[in-house]
Amino acid sequence: MSINKRYLPEIEVLKSSLKEKGSHEFYRTYIRKTDAYIGSVESSNFIDVFCETYFKNENTEFTEIV
Repeated sequence: MSINKRYLPEIEVLKSSLKEKGSHEFYRTYIRKTDAYIGSVESSNFIDVFCETYFKNENTEFTEIV
């Protein structure tokens, strides 16, 4: 069994991806089936905040994190 790792882009790329694709597609692209992240602290923190927001509001589509 292997670990599914994801290389995170810079935070600006993550923010624009969320804005363009919406939260559900962003989740499918960056979160789903990922066991470990490799990237900057800022990008990792953005993913953490996204997950908190996404799992609180799973049925609500959003394009920005406040």
